[in-house]
Amino acid sequence: MAAKSNWIFACFQKDSARTESYTNGILEKEKLAEDWLQKYAPTIPSELAVQKSKQDLINAWLQQVKNSVGLVPFLIITGPSGCGKTTALRVLAKAQNIEVVEWITPLDIENYEYGFGSYMQSQSSKFQEFLASTGRYISVFGDGKYAKKLILVKDFPNVFLTQPNTLQSILRNYSTIGRNPVVFSIPEQMDGFNLMFPKSFIEELNIQQISFNKIPNKSVLKVLKNICYFNKNSSINDDILDKVIESCNGDIRNAVLQLSYENKCYKEVETAPRKLKRGRKDTKKKLQTSELNELKTLELIGKDIQIPIFQRVGRLLYPKKIQVLIT
Repeated sequence: MAAKSNWIFACFQKDSARTESYTNGILEKEKLAEDWLQKYAPTIPSELAVQKSKQDLINAWLQQVKNSVGLVPFLIITGPSGCGKTTALRVLAKAQNIEVVEWITPLDIENYEYGFGSYMQSQSSKFQEFLASTGRYISVFGDGKYAKKLILVKDFPNVFLTQPNTLQSILRNYSTIGRNPVVFSIPEQMDGFNLMFPKSFIEELNIQQISFNKIPNKSVLKVLKNICYFNKNSSINDDILDKVIESCNGDIRNAVLQLSYENKCYKEVETAPRKLKRGRKDTKKKLQTSELNELKTLELIGKDIQIPIFQRVGRLLYPKKIQVLIT
């Protein structure tokens, strides 16, 4: 008997109405949160919630790379999820007339079209090609308003977690032939970080490091109050803000996400009873109780409840590989 690795594909053609409704609900809430994250994202340095000392460190590094000669500068920004690493870099770079080009791991590679080795080779090759093309050529779609360009990497191809030497070889080569600096935005205590960036390799390429802290509650509250101020239709009160602050634990992205959910949920609670006809007090009371119970759960939705939701979606999109025995 021999074991052969096969991929099991999920079939989405016969989804039940219940599953479809549940999935649409998730997507609707994700879209709502995404809209708020984009709509109220900071655009100038004074709007950033990141500590001024961290902003000064990034500004100093950006100023340094604008005048750099020789090896390509590298920077690693670490910190907890939602502490403003990427946002701060984008805003401060824009203020210094530097364009940020982000690497996005391509999703158009189908696992079943490649053997495992070929799939890993494709990932690393695409990353290497991205560095080369972005670093050495000027985009024909650019408007020419930026004086310099930097590359942002916050989503590493999986192959680098199992083959860190491949990443090191690519970066070592790029440091001599590339033209634009590279910034790695890495979550705190990321698995495989010490393998991909051992101390000796960091010293070899003179990679600078800046460590972010979680956003203080006072700063998060200020951001949320500004959002409520500019959102004239907001139904958020101080009690809700306090609960969001308590549950987000310094994660400003998560705080904005929760705030958008809270706003939507309270609007639904306020409008739902009005749709009922007069005389149906018992039904109205039950509906209000049900809505408020759901609201209490959403008020503290936080990371512990969000993660399972996205895990369920991930299991549909990326089913697990199993071993099939062949005689």
